[in-house]
Amino acid sequence: DYNPFWKLALGKKMVLPERKLKDIDQFLQQFPDVEEVIIDGVERPIQRPIDSETKRLNYSGKKKRHTRKHLAVIARTKRVLVLTQAREGKVHDKRLLDETELAHRLAS
Repeated sequence: DYNPFWKLALGKKMVLPERKLKDIDQFLQQFPDVEEVIIDGVERPIQRPIDSETKRLNYSGKKKRHTRKHLAVIARTKRVLVLTQAREGKVHDKRLLDETELAHRLAS
C-alpha cells in the first residue's frame, strides 16, 4: 500500500496544522486529547537567493546553508499540531518563540 509522506504528516484526519492560535482555550477545543506538546524550531532548505540582503537574512550558520524557519508544536504521537509562518533562517529559535508568543498562548 503506497502511502506518500504528506499523508503521514497530515495524520488520519487529513488536516493541515493550525497556523494561528489565539489562546489555550482554542488549542484545547481543537486538540482535546493532547496533554503534552513539544515546541521546536524547524529549518527547511531553500534555493540560494540572488539578492545579497535576502541571502544574508536566510543564511543559517547552524546548517551552513540558506533556510526558512518555522516553529512546530508537536504532540507525543509525532503529529504536528501548530506550524508558524516561515521566517528567515537566521532567526534564532528562542527569538522566534518570543516574537510569536506561542509559549504564552499554550501555557495553562
